[in-house]
Amino acid sequence: VLVWLNERSKDVVRLVARQASLAPKPMLKLAEPRLTRSTRKKSGESDRPLTAVEVHRREYWELVGEMLLVAKSDVRMSKINPKQGYVRFFGWPSNSYLAARISPKKTDGKRLLIHLVLKKPGRYERFDLFFRDRKKIERSLGTLDWKREASRTETHINIQLPDNPNDKYDWNRQHRKICNILEQFHRTFYARVKKFDGQH
Repeated sequence: VLVWLNERSKDVVRLVARQASLAPKPMLKLAEPRLTRSTRKKSGESDRPLTAVEVHRREYWELVGEMLLVAKSDVRMSKINPKQGYVRFFGWPSNSYLAARISPKKTDGKRLLIHLVLKKPGRYERFDLFFRDRKKIERSLGTLDWKREASRTETHINIQLPDNPNDKYDWNRQHRKICNILEQFHRTFYARVKKFDGQH
């Protein structure tokens, strides 16, 4: 009997030891990284909350984006930068995009700007090609502001609007107008940019 009890005791000890070896090890708790000023900038976080003006700009463009979604437009909003009053639209071929801005100051009495941005390489070639077709393009879009040297890396094709984005009672009309112009820009330039990229 004693021999049998000893053997059973050894079996129990081996079983407990085996279960202990299979038990999951406790996970190490990693310290959360501190967000320094530089890491906040990289992650897109701001050092301060948005001002009332910046919240106003963000709301303005968010409502435009919602209107485009409801209309099932081909123009799709990508990113809003409320601090600059700037918004981009994605889905364009490489080295080009459609954008809009609420300017902090009036330019020739106008605050709203919609533009096609053409980036290098190929920005001059595309710009010059479109400019040669200027009369036909402006029959659809109206008078445009053609900037071949908008910056060191970009050319812009702009349209400026006299509407006042501070007048909330007029937003619905403004947003419908902006959506219409964005769609006209898309119809007018998207195929041209795509065709140029396919040939070069």
